[in-house]
Amino acid sequence: MKNTRRLYLRRILAAALTLLAAACVAAVSAAATSGEDTTPEVPIVSAVITGVRIGKAPDKTEYYVGEDLSVAGAELLIEYSDGRVESAAVREDWCSGFDAYTAGSCEVTVTYPEGGSPVKFTVSIVRPSVSFITVKKLPDRTSYYTGQTFSSDGISVMATYNNGYTEDVTPDVTFSGTDLSEASNSHRITVVLRSDGKQFTASFNVKVIARSPASLKIVKAPAKTEYGNGDPFDPSGIELSVVYNDGSAETPAADEVKYTGFDSSKLGAGTVTATARGVSAGFGINIVLSASHVHTASAPETVTPATCTASGSTRVLCSVCGQIVSTGIIPATGHRFGEWVTDVPATPGAAGKKSRICTVCGFAESEDIPPLSARAVSADGRFSVTLKDGGMTEDSCFPAGTELAFADILPVLTNAERDRYAAAAGERDGTVISVFSAEFKLPGGTKLPSGDAKAVLGFDAAAHPEYVKYLLFTADGVLFAVPQDGRFEFDTVLPGGFPGGMATFVLAGVKAPVTQPPETSEPPAPNTVPATEAEETDPAEPGTGTQSSDATSHEPPDRSHDPEETTDGEETDMAVDTEKLGKIFGGAGLLTAGLFVTALAVAFVYRRFLYRR
Repeated sequence: MKNTRRLYLRRILAAALTLLAAACVAAVSAAATSGEDTTPEVPIVSAVITGVRIGKAPDKTEYYVGEDLSVAGAELLIEYSDGRVESAAVREDWCSGFDAYTAGSCEVTVTYPEGGSPVKFTVSIVRPSVSFITVKKLPDRTSYYTGQTFSSDGISVMATYNNGYTEDVTPDVTFSGTDLSEASNSHRITVVLRSDGKQFTASFNVKVIARSPASLKIVKAPAKTEYGNGDPFDPSGIELSVVYNDGSAETPAADEVKYTGFDSSKLGAGTVTATARGVSAGFGINIVLSASHVHTASAPETVTPATCTASGSTRVLCSVCGQIVSTGIIPATGHRFGEWVTDVPATPGAAGKKSRICTVCGFAESEDIPPLSARAVSADGRFSVTLKDGGMTEDSCFPAGTELAFADILPVLTNAERDRYAAAAGERDGTVISVFSAEFKLPGGTKLPSGDAKAVLGFDAAAHPEYVKYLLFTADGVLFAVPQDGRFEFDTVLPGGFPGGMATFVLAGVKAPVTQPPETSEPPAPNTVPATEAEETDPAEPGTGTQSSDATSHEPPDRSHDPEETTDGEETDMAVDTEKLGKIFGGAGLLTAGLFVTALAVAFVYRRFLYRR
């Protein structure tokens, strides 16, 4: 009931509030839509401008000569009679008095078009200065010969001012470094401009070529151009001119000219060469035979060169008239072969081919390459080594001509070596029979192949009947398998198993163990002979001279499983065991009774506790 009343009260309160809010809204709406405006009218009086002043100076107050005015950022403050103050951005058409071409201080007048007195602000006009100069265009000529004069024709030089303005200043520049007396691939010419008390420079390179004679020109041939054999040379009347690489020409002095090529001992037309200042020119002459001519033998000259297989010929001519004075023969030179080249590699069982070529005539010579083998055998056949994967390539076969030397080196060993091998054999209950040396002897320039291999060593086992088995081990103590049918077969690795191409093997034999003879006396009955007496009566081991180690620890034979041979001592032991069993079972009965009483006590306590609850 209480909750129902509270619910009704809450609903009544919400309804009342809703009605109150609606009444308020209606009242406001009615007030807004009904009635007339009763506010009295106030007469409007217009305000007048009473003053104008600069509120903010323009952002730019310094100008270079020739720059336009900028009023960006400038503002006016307008004062009115009603006390109001308004701001207005300055416009360029309100400004006057700006002179962009007169350096110095300049007053700019601003007149506000709505009224008020004009106001002024001051700016500075400065003349721009040169920042740097550049060569915009190189001169027409950039290559000279030594001694020539530099020419700046065609060059263009631009000056850049600090306001970004550029100007052609070519007429105002001067040049330094114009001495072209030394040759250079990059001779520097410097351009200089002086402005406002400062000096500005730029540079460029020209090439200066050393002036040198380029050719010798025969302006006029000598008066005499035909001679008899034996006549001297006469250059009279010749005129020469040395032409230089710059196009100029000079006449050399007579002592500057040298003449070569004149030989009046050779008949016929010839050429004489004149040389002056490092350049030369030639002119023709003619040598005729005189009536008193005698042949003059010249050096032999080759008519037909000798070849590798054919002889050649020579002749000797007269150095004056050119007739043959004598002839000769040049022996054949023979072939000059290069290195052998393998054309067909040799394989096991099949020969290969190799060839070489004469470096003079190109003649080719070929030979067979002996077949390869994957097996090397000693001369006596007692030792052989076979590559397991041999027979396919040169690396897996022994080179042709490989020898496997095998010998017994025991007689030549030192005592120390013999003792070492004997000790190694003794560790295996063996005795050294022989020590063998196996060595690969390879043809020159070849090497031992690499890979897994099988070695076979044969020996005469019948010559050593005292041994029941044989051992084979290396000088390093590596033991190989027991032989079968009088030979050893063991695996090895080439070349590691034969360091330096050589290995040493030790053959040892093991004798049969010596058999012990049967004992001749019966051991004493157990527990009837004192231990000391038993030790004194133990038989000695045959052949050793000492007592057997088993004699000191005899025990009576075990007859526990033979009921017919039970002794009195054994009956006594059984009686003792029965007494022990009685004691064990008596103790077990007492233990069982104690556990039963304890269980009853626990059951009683538990029942009492259970019923109490």
